[in-house]
Amino acid sequence: MSILLSIKPKYAEMIYNGSKDWEFRRAFYPDHATVVNNSEAKVFIYETAPVKKITGWMTIDNYIAPLMRHVFPEFNRGITIDDMWDYVKDKAGITRQEFDKYYKGCKLPVAWHIKFAYKFFDQVDPYVVQGWRPPQFYHNVDNDIIRQLQLLNKQY
Repeated sequence: MSILLSIKPKYAEMIYNGSKDWEFRRAFYPDHATVVNNSEAKVFIYETAPVKKITGWMTIDNYIAPLMRHVFPEFNRGITIDDMWDYVKDKAGITRQEFDKYYKGCKLPVAWHIKFAYKFFDQVDPYVVQGWRPPQFYHNVDNDIIRQLQLLNKQY
């Protein structure tokens, strides 16, 4: 299973150039777990305005979620939001102030570790993809949409 996320252009560029290794989300959905350490799963990136294009994809190899048990053994006691920041801060792509503001009042924060990111040579206008709808938070991407993306972007 693959999913599509909306990401601001400045953060997408940081993901593609390798200066941001963590993607932050304000909620953890069951579908998200299917993309972690799944070599078949891709997280497609829809860059928000002004770009409004599907610009590439990334793979996820781990995540941190303070209010859940997760796969980092060094945090087997559970972690706090401060532990999460300490772990991700060097490649977060945001400041501590931005991190705190983003997660303020959040009940189930999650940070995904980006294993690999691929930027399409040609950005894809999503409105030519049958079944397209801009993701509010995320949405699942079925095989039909993946095939359409492959046809629209020969380098994928």
